[in-house]
Amino acid sequence: MAACAGCAAGVSDDVGLVSGTTALLQGQVISDTGGDVEYWVEYGPTTAYGSETDHATLNVEQNQPRVVVRQIVGLSRSTTYHVRVCAQDSQQQGGPRCGEDLQFTTVNVDCGDTLTANLKLSADLDCTGRGMTGLIIGAHGLNINLAGHGVIGGGGAAIANTGGYDDVTIHDGSVNSLVSGVVLDGARRNLIRNIRAGLGVPGRPGFFTSTAISVSSGEANVIRDTTMMGESSGLTVNGSTGLLVDGSEAAGRFASGIRLVADFARIHDTDFRSAQGAGLGVEGSSNRIVGNRGTGAASGGINILSGAGNVVAENELLQGFIPSFGDASGAFGDGIFVASAVTGTRLRANVANQNGGDGIEVQGPGTRLKDNTANDNTDFGIDAVAGVVDHGGNAASGNGNPLQCRNAFCQ
Repeated sequence: MAACAGCAAGVSDDVGLVSGTTALLQGQVISDTGGDVEYWVEYGPTTAYGSETDHATLNVEQNQPRVVVRQIVGLSRSTTYHVRVCAQDSQQQGGPRCGEDLQFTTVNVDCGDTLTANLKLSADLDCTGRGMTGLIIGAHGLNINLAGHGVIGGGGAAIANTGGYDDVTIHDGSVNSLVSGVVLDGARRNLIRNIRAGLGVPGRPGFFTSTAISVSSGEANVIRDTTMMGESSGLTVNGSTGLLVDGSEAAGRFASGIRLVADFARIHDTDFRSAQGAGLGVEGSSNRIVGNRGTGAASGGINILSGAGNVVAENELLQGFIPSFGDASGAFGDGIFVASAVTGTRLRANVANQNGGDGIEVQGPGTRLKDNTANDNTDFGIDAVAGVVDHGGNAASGNGNPLQCRNAFCQ
């Protein structure tokens, strides 16, 4: 709205941060005389409005628009509202002048709600600045259908199951928070499917979730067809036995794409990477890492750091696999690394090419090697300690060290 002679005017720009009971209206005020301008927001279910926020006063320069933001509270859930910015100054003639009518619809849940029944989310739920978790799981067996919408946490996780509720499904939408996208703690048989976790919030540069998904204790949880990107880690797992990750993607900037501190996990058909940590770090036993694609930066692609009886098979570790999140330049990690305290690891039919260190480095005696390929790595193709069991079929060429392999026969 343009300025008018002898008056102030409001301009309605945008409605955001909509939850079940609140919304934020951004607009402008302008005066052709300058000085103090009184402004407020009118809102209601029709263009008759009927309600308004508290009035505020702003000092403005003549004909220079000033941005204003007002929060609207006490709204009803699942309700469409009309809203506009109004303003007047001391020389106003003919009453206040208001901006264009805007509409928005509140969400069918509110920030901090504890869910005890199935949910189909009606719109994006934005809890930014409200200092609380987005949604809290409060019962067993819930189906949380985000229906293509997103949840942004305001002070904790976007969605938290910290009460140990079992058989919960969270699917088909996005989650973001400066802390964690989804947190499971003590839960069993939860399913996270087709979720975009921690990809940042459009229009908010620098807004990244620290850990996209965090799983602690519990057992038999499943993550399928899910993208997890964290400023720290994409996925962290601590003591959750029997986790399955399938058909997914995990990336971390400063820590691991996936940090797995657990037993009997299965990581399958998943991309993992990190700008400055490991693509996948494993501390645990009897885990199966099969059919994945990964890279790391300084800390390597797959690191088996502790435990026994882990299987690493049919994975592709290519340092040249450029991350879409972060910067892998200057990387020097190994494609696969097995630490000295690790026992009973099986490395089978992996491809580890173009890595900044060794293709495969094995420090754990008793590790079994079969049918692995390691080409064009900066140091060895396969660098193993004495006592590694070579079952044959390993191949290496074009690596920086002219020996190609040490303590393993390579074709």
